Amino acid sequence: MPPQDERARLIKGWNRAAEGWARQQLAFDSAAAPVAARLVDLAELQPGERVLELASGLGDTGLVAAAKVGETGSVVLSDAAPKMLDRLRERTRGRDNVEVKELFMEGLKFDTACIDAVLCRWGYFLLLDPLAALQETRRVLAPGGRVALAAWTAHTDNPWTGATLPALRDRGLVGDPEREGPQMFAWRDPAVIVDNLGDAGFFDVVVEQVDLTFEYASFDDWWDARLDLSADLTAAIADLSPEERDELTEELEAEIKPFTADDGTVTLPGRTHVARADV
Repeated sequence: MPPQDERARLIKGWNRAAEGWARQQLAFDSAAAPVAARLVDLAELQPGERVLELASGLGDTGLVAAAKVGETGSVVLSDAAPKMLDRLRERTRGRDNVEVKELFMEGLKFDTACIDAVLCRWGYFLLLDPLAALQETRRVLAPGGRVALAAWTAHTDNPWTGATLPALRDRGLVGDPEREGPQMFAWRDPAVIVDNLGDAGFFDVVVEQVDLTFEYASFDDWWDARLDLSADLTAAIADLSPEERDELTEELEAEIKPFTADDGTVTLPGRTHVARADV
């Protein structure tokens, strides 16, 4: 597929997912809050600085950054999916130090050396050319600038995604978590993060891990969340017959059982890399 067509496909998928992400915003924000906090800490943000968040989604990390830089600072929240941007604008209405922009990470519409820090929670590894995006990130960073990013560790660390479950994998409803190219676990090896940042011209790369906990009131709540957060999975499920869906649900409920408490609460672990590098 030509790069422009692949990019259009990816953006179309995120547009389809925007409504579902909005429904899951509070629950996902709660689970992922330690990552947003750690990225902001790693970036060592100071009052008055100008910050750019890439692949903002619903802006969870960027809003933490906005509080850190204060009224004298500013944060640009950006995304390439128009419907995600619509949600961002709704969420940030009335915030004087926050701006929302449509940006493609491989070609940032900013002057050279005009940003103090760039944040990107789970974005670079989904791109066709992550190195180009990192090179653009470095270009817009001022002397003394920092980038802080997150990338998922292996799928085996993240059963909350369903990527480890045979009921989904055997039916081809989730992609191969070890395949090449843009996908959720593409930067599972921390050496890939170090190499990409180094190749883009960054220095003093630090990579560490943050453990997460995803909690759901029931199996149904977990399954609803997975469908809301993955437009591709929702589309694949739609192709199944009612009987096939019932069979799938029964198998998934059995496979989630080890993570299910007596009261039906489902608790699933997650893990992500967080990294910081300097210009």
